[in-house]
Amino acid sequence: MPDQPPTNQHLIHTDVAIVGGGIAGSTAAVLLQNSGINALLIDPHEVMPKDFRCEKFNRDQMQMLERLGISEKIYDACTPIKDVWIARKGKLVNQLDYPHYGFSYETAINAIRSYFKTPKKFLASKVKSILVNGNEKKLVLSDGREISAKLIILSNGLNPALRKQLDIPQTMLSKHHEMAIGFDIEAHNQNEFKFESFTFWPEKHSKNLAYFTAFKSKDTFRVNVFGYWEKSDPFLRKLQSEPETSFNTLMPSLQNIIGDFKVTSRIHIRPVDLYQNHPENCDNVVFVGDAYSTSCPGAGTGTSKALADVGILCRKYVPKWLEQETIDANLISQFYHDDEKLKSDADSFNQAYFLKSLTLDKSLIWGARRWMRFFYHLGKGVVSGMPNGKEGIKNPKLP
Repeated sequence: MPDQPPTNQHLIHTDVAIVGGGIAGSTAAVLLQNSGINALLIDPHEVMPKDFRCEKFNRDQMQMLERLGISEKIYDACTPIKDVWIARKGKLVNQLDYPHYGFSYETAINAIRSYFKTPKKFLASKVKSILVNGNEKKLVLSDGREISAKLIILSNGLNPALRKQLDIPQTMLSKHHEMAIGFDIEAHNQNEFKFESFTFWPEKHSKNLAYFTAFKSKDTFRVNVFGYWEKSDPFLRKLQSEPETSFNTLMPSLQNIIGDFKVTSRIHIRPVDLYQNHPENCDNVVFVGDAYSTSCPGAGTGTSKALADVGILCRKYVPKWLEQETIDANLISQFYHDDEKLKSDADSFNQAYFLKSLTLDKSLIWGARRWMRFFYHLGKGVVSGMPNGKEGIKNPKLP
């Protein structure tokens, strides 16, 4: 039998290798490309498959994308929504002017990747390991190829394998901090929802529900539900077999406000941990987005944090780092201690704990905060002539 040629002879050189092509990694690749930096994005999927991640951009996040120069194609991939109907304590209380944008995660990521000017900037493969090679580190791919890079941007989200190979410690801040649930719905009997976006805050905080939100996304209505159930909670088990009944039991006034609906897709349930990784002593590798620290989906800060990370890193630090002979941990620590990044990270964590306290804390202070929000939106709704109940939301009297 003739000798087989080795499979790892193909060594690819690049200045920057980006591992993971979600919102942080794909955005970083486009920003570095636009700066004329030789960067390579590595992800197993050339076209991002369907995944349950962030599904709405708010106006501030779209403005961040505008400042980064990658908003035009994302606008095309999104469904614009001008306002949101708000229900609190079982009552429809307000119509809030709140521009935001519904989308499916994969369409947003593929829109970002469409900014690549050459396919050579992307490599569809999985990184198997990271090897130390003097002043550089090598990435070994699952097919045996190797990537030699001066700087590695680790943006592979929740995947712990490479972090563990690098012996990066992790602090678990809040195990099973939140449950995120996502699915599609449609109105019964071919009726139409007259709202474009609707958010239902719980009637009683003791039921572990943070909030239920339904919003237009292309040709469907998407629902995101956030709450604080244990994995073994009977509600989550029943949700898979009797979703409509489960939600009507959890939120008795929901049906009266929006009418009957049926679930039309698989129900995705994702537990969320809040943790902080500590790569401060790692040479040549910088962590961004969820690879650095996680966020709470219910608080809606994950996209902002990821975009802030890559904007700061790719515009402020990577160009000057590449001018240096080596990119060691001391240089990289400049990014981790950047004032703007620290503020972004702190805001993300603060919002995560705020939402949990607002949902679960039974103290007088947090009870008062819930009632203050109710009366604030109720008052705004009364001033604007906001209707109440199922008939009102089907035939809204717009302010």
